[in-house]
Amino acid sequence: MADSRSLATLRGPVVIDASVVVEYLIVSPLTLQAQALLRTRVEREVEFWAPDLVYAESVSALRKLESAPRHHARRGEQAVEDLLRLPIHDYEGLAT
Repeated sequence: MADSRSLATLRGPVVIDASVVVEYLIVSPLTLQAQALLRTRVEREVEFWAPDLVYAESVSALRKLESAPRHHARRGEQAVEDLLRLPIHDYEGLAT
């Protein structure tokens, strides 16, 4: 994940994968970094692109986390709703 120095010079478009998306949607040690990265969309008008599988991969990871004892089903449902609202351009050709 990017640190604050590299975010300062970040220019787009930027390709992200499901691991960044999931870290953004849940509370984890990397959540703050993922949030900072996605904030660059607004601050610097950076576009985010992802392979078209990003949604399926993210939901799969969220379902696994949801089944863990420390997570609640409602939070998983909210994370999926938040996923669908993320400003990500999906592109089939990025997965190949």
